[in-house]
Amino acid sequence: MKLRALMLATVAAASLSSPALAQIVSEVEGKVSELVPAGIAGTVPGDPTHHLKVFNTKVVMSDNTSISTPTREDISLPTLTTCNNAKIPGFAKRPAGGSMFGGTAIVTGTSLGGGYVNAETAFFEPAENVLLGQVTSVPVVNGETVNGKLEIDGTEIIVIGKKRGEQFPPPMDGATEIWNPCFPGKGVKNASFIDIPPDKLMKDTEAAAEGWFGDDGKFYAFLIEGNGSAGYQPLAVGAFRAQCRNRGAGRGLEWEIRGGVGHPVNIAGSLSIGQTVAGRGYVPYGIPTVNPLVDPGDARYGTFQIRADLIDNTVTACPATVLIRYQPTAAVQPPPVDNEAQPLQRFVQVRMAVDAR
Repeated sequence: MKLRALMLATVAAASLSSPALAQIVSEVEGKVSELVPAGIAGTVPGDPTHHLKVFNTKVVMSDNTSISTPTREDISLPTLTTCNNAKIPGFAKRPAGGSMFGGTAIVTGTSLGGGYVNAETAFFEPAENVLLGQVTSVPVVNGETVNGKLEIDGTEIIVIGKKRGEQFPPPMDGATEIWNPCFPGKGVKNASFIDIPPDKLMKDTEAAAEGWFGDDGKFYAFLIEGNGSAGYQPLAVGAFRAQCRNRGAGRGLEWEIRGGVGHPVNIAGSLSIGQTVAGRGYVPYGIPTVNPLVDPGDARYGTFQIRADLIDNTVTACPATVLIRYQPTAAVQPPPVDNEAQPLQRFVQVRMAVDAR
């Protein structure tokens, strides 16, 4: 039996045996039929304000609600309101109910009775579309000029920028880029989970795009995973997944992290995980370092997997994020920028959200 079904069955059984049960678990996944700006809505018993309606269920959100999208976490209610009032890439017209209207929401929380739910988490996305296939066209970039289209099996792809102004290919003929702060892009990553320029994807190889199909007949991707490499590969580390399980006093925290590294010449070096501690800087957890596995096709890239138990009295619960640090055996000298020398790179690190279980 799946965990969700088991959880709901357990709650239902407890409800039958204990009429005085204080809270009943609620989970709603479906079309957003209403999203009201923060502070403006109807009221329910106890006078909380409902902000969201999924199907006919009214959802109450607060500062304690964890709000997220496929590409951003820790969104506040005011920010969600701002995003709902802005357009989403791929949709030139904003519905009267806001840009989230008609999209999908997944809400978990507790039932308040009377058709209301108190949300502990709320996840939003315009649509859940995946395009997996062959890269059939890649644009040619010459300076600031982009010629051609990026396509997977004949479907044109627009890569949503991590920041405003980074859409690829850029808008044509003076069109204005549509960018929403709740749905920033995550870039294009190669098989080692390292960011590469979109135009460096290899034609006729496999790629997977996540995003949604726009009303202009183009697929707007917030993430593409494929094959390719940068002309110059700076020192880099990326992660695909970071899982942590609290196994209790005997085993402590069980970690499993998958990722990759990039290096201008080769991938000699080691990886560690840890956190930033005030007054001490980066403090690694007591887990042995690992070395990346070299990509036989391109020695500048490699992948790694960290699987270890952490038993540390000062770390008793899985953290919300973890720092993954890659340190080469020798410092790297980046090329000059605008004829100015760049500082040596002695390490590179990335902060990754932790899937705590």
